[in-house]
Amino acid sequence: PTQLGKLIQMRSGFDLASNSLSSAVPTQLGKLSQMSSHFKLDYNSLSSAIPTQLGKLSQMSEGFSVRSNSLSSAIPTQLGKLSQMTSYYYLHSNKLCSDVPTWVQALSSSVTTGWQVATGNELLGSPCTWPVLPTALPSDTSAIDYAGLSLTGTIPTQLGLYTLVTKINLANNTLTGTIPSG
Repeated sequence: PTQLGKLIQMRSGFDLASNSLSSAVPTQLGKLSQMSSHFKLDYNSLSSAIPTQLGKLSQMSEGFSVRSNSLSSAIPTQLGKLSQMTSYYYLHSNKLCSDVPTWVQALSSSVTTGWQVATGNELLGSPCTWPVLPTALPSDTSAIDYAGLSLTGTIPTQLGLYTLVTKINLANNTLTGTIPSG
């Protein structure tokens, strides 16, 4: 539940591992910014992208694990803000794609025990095959049409930034996860 994000005084021991949880990881969990250890959501059936808001858990020094789920999309660069991590940083065995962001890869030098990011994922450029979206669309743009392009992964939340678009066509692809909400 999103209400778990209201536990802003929690400092250690957020462990929901090895259940049968499904759906997306609530973005509100990024409000647990006082967490210093043991944030565990592993061995569930969580889907969608890893929320960028989890980068706000910058006090974490050990035990950040979302392994063995069905999380997809690229690894958020914001997870590189967990710069105090020294042990147990697990993102493996999901459906993550693209390259490991430089900030996240930089953590591997300080995480001396338990670094598993790439194993069991589809990293190194695949299958996050979304076309590069422009940072700004012309004012007269009324549609985005990516139908039948064999796109995989989740729908990028940045599509919601294009407020002048009146039609989006993503039909006939292999998209997974949930439809992004505001």
